[in-house]
Amino acid sequence: MQSLDPAIRSIVAQDKALQKELSSGRKKTRKKIQQQKAKERRDRERSISLVDINRSVRLARSGKSASTIRDQSTSYKTFIRWVSKKYSRKEQLNVCFRYLFSLDAGAAHELITKYRSFLLEAKNKKGGNYSRGTINLRVSHVCGVVKAGYKLGVCPFLLSIKSLPYCSEDFPQHFPEKNKVQQTIRYLSERKEGDFEYYRDYLIYMIAWTLALRADEIATLRYSKEDMARGQIGILNKDRGKKRIKLSIPAGLVSEIREFNRIRSKRSGALFYDAKYQKSYYSQIPQKYFSNWQITQIMKKRAEEAGAYSAEDNPLTCHGIRRSSVSEVATKAQEMGHRLEEVLEFSRHRDIRTLQVYLKRSGKAQGKFSSLAHSEILKMEDAR
Repeated sequence: MQSLDPAIRSIVAQDKALQKELSSGRKKTRKKIQQQKAKERRDRERSISLVDINRSVRLARSGKSASTIRDQSTSYKTFIRWVSKKYSRKEQLNVCFRYLFSLDAGAAHELITKYRSFLLEAKNKKGGNYSRGTINLRVSHVCGVVKAGYKLGVCPFLLSIKSLPYCSEDFPQHFPEKNKVQQTIRYLSERKEGDFEYYRDYLIYMIAWTLALRADEIATLRYSKEDMARGQIGILNKDRGKKRIKLSIPAGLVSEIREFNRIRSKRSGALFYDAKYQKSYYSQIPQKYFSNWQITQIMKKRAEEAGAYSAEDNPLTCHGIRRSSVSEVATKAQEMGHRLEEVLEFSRHRDIRTLQVYLKRSGKAQGKFSSLAHSEILKMEDAR
């Protein structure tokens, strides 16, 4: 046995040496593969023209509204700062996207996932965290450039990044109650006679609730005698094209719009415009639309004047009123036996799943359907 010990020891030593050699060989092989991949990626990066990257960005932004382009610019800047700091690239749009295009699909997916993780921990200008909706928007804008590059043949892959699910913490704001909106409208109605601004703000509230319009749709409303004669008003489509879609409006609202147009002495044009702009040195321009922000500030100011809400806790915005209006209509429509698909024509959502978020759950349906199920099973027993 003692004579076998040196032999066993030598075998064990040889085995360890072989394992060490194999391990070092694997490391060298892995390192060579990584170096080869890095070299291929650098070659691909050099082969991609910066002009093609600019073309991809322009294609991703084509046909978009001014507000969407501003959002895209913000998303691009955030992405560029992160890439330039983490991967030592120049802080330029085309350089950072060229680096993204030079990766393979797996590495690009990993990069975007890391970028999203960075956004989850990053702070916005107000010092708070980005909402999941904002993070999804930032990531989708970057993926939009990749998709445009794929269409142009510049990028060899497409990215499919699953959006982060929304949660209640992302929406701490509440939406206005119907009685608060009524209180503000009643306040404006009592003061609208003989006062142009109160009449204008009264109509903004009435149109926002009656038609469930968004802020940009209210801001770009135009008065037309032909539309009024047909009981319609034209709004810009959500696709932000120049094409207007016609919405039917109640007869009472038509007469109020006509009266407002008579007071402001305008034949046609912007329904709501900035009167101060009229008095400035830009007198050669007939009228200027309100911005979305101005419409929102008007609504908040009037709600505070009416005592409906305080300045610190004021949800009376265009989106808030639209949300409350659609929720009220959808709930009433279900009670009246209308299908939810019919309410889509009022809310103008693209997907019925979005509309279902607006429904108020009463909790009575469960009991009603339980009674129905119970009665059906009793029918089966009677049949026996």
